[in-house]
Amino acid sequence: MAALNHHLGAGGEDLPLAYFVRTGESSYRSTLHSQGAWQSGEQHMGAASGLVVQHLERALPSDKLISRITFDILGVIHSGEFDIEVEVVRPGRTIELVEARMVHRAAHTGAEAVPGAPRPAGAEGGPHAARGAAAEGRPRTSVVARVWRLQSSDTSPVTGDEFEPFPGWAECEPRNLSRLWPGGYIASLSGAEAPGGGPGRRRVWVRSDVPLVAGEEDGPFAGFVKLADSMNGLAVREDPQRIFFPNVDLSLHFLRAPEGLTGTGGGGATSGGAGNAGTEDAAGAASREAGSTASAAAASAGAGDTGAGAVRAADPGHAGAGAFGFDVRQSFGPTGSGLTEAAFHDARGPLGTASQSLTVRMPTGAGRADG
Repeated sequence: MAALNHHLGAGGEDLPLAYFVRTGESSYRSTLHSQGAWQSGEQHMGAASGLVVQHLERALPSDKLISRITFDILGVIHSGEFDIEVEVVRPGRTIELVEARMVHRAAHTGAEAVPGAPRPAGAEGGPHAARGAAAEGRPRTSVVARVWRLQSSDTSPVTGDEFEPFPGWAECEPRNLSRLWPGGYIASLSGAEAPGGGPGRRRVWVRSDVPLVAGEEDGPFAGFVKLADSMNGLAVREDPQRIFFPNVDLSLHFLRAPEGLTGTGGGGATSGGAGNAGTEDAAGAASREAGSTASAAAASAGAGDTGAGAVRAADPGHAGAGAFGFDVRQSFGPTGSGLTEAAFHDARGPLGTASQSLTVRMPTGAGRADG
């Protein structure tokens, strides 16, 4: 079953330069800029997780600082309209735990039958009948986030860390992420990669000039979180057109509030499908076939990621336009589980760590994706 494409812009509507548009006090609709890489009718977890944090911080403001965020992905993050619910799980004067949930509207959680699959009885009607819709929608919770917030205090006299040095943007080469991955979200990113990387280990700066919500400025944590989930695609071990390895969670630990690196010259107008057209990225020639297949799949979905890339424009002054560096390691185990982990950096240096649990699904004919 494939999620139906309800992204704003998929039907040819005007597309704002934002991942989401606000439709109510706690409701939003996704745009093609948030489109996922695994299927055209889903949101990318990067955009979705950033919005969840943005909404939570505005709905439950606090002078405490975020120290940890964990996201559990309960299923497909459907495109279209959804609500975000928040609550305080554990109140406290110096420590508190808060939660947010992304809940999708029933009208936008239907699914489309895979070509050639039998259609169940009663699936002939409905607005997507011509596209083979085989499952009616119902309200679904796709993402649950839990956030620890701690009281801030001056610990500068004992500040220290053991992170490895991370190269600056100027020491890196342009990285075109859309050569390997389809979707509007990936097309919205710019990248720069340090020399010496290979399958399973790379050091990459990533940025996006696309704000989370149309007409609203990204907060410092949300502006980072919207990029964090992209790390699963930065140091891939195998061709994602042949090996399926989505993450089922995302955990982030912070030393302090993020401060994105600005002035990189890596604005969005030169990234994605149109950017670095004359430069082969680190994925190399081995990923060209996968990229071509992905682009064709996106085009067949309707508006696809090409529409998202075409309307983007650089906005270096935007609060969410800063770059963040990811020192990524990806590992696959022998029994279907994998792990992507990273140390992440910003304009001031080491910022924290991230990890993702992967479900690795292996058909026949695996091939190396970036080598």
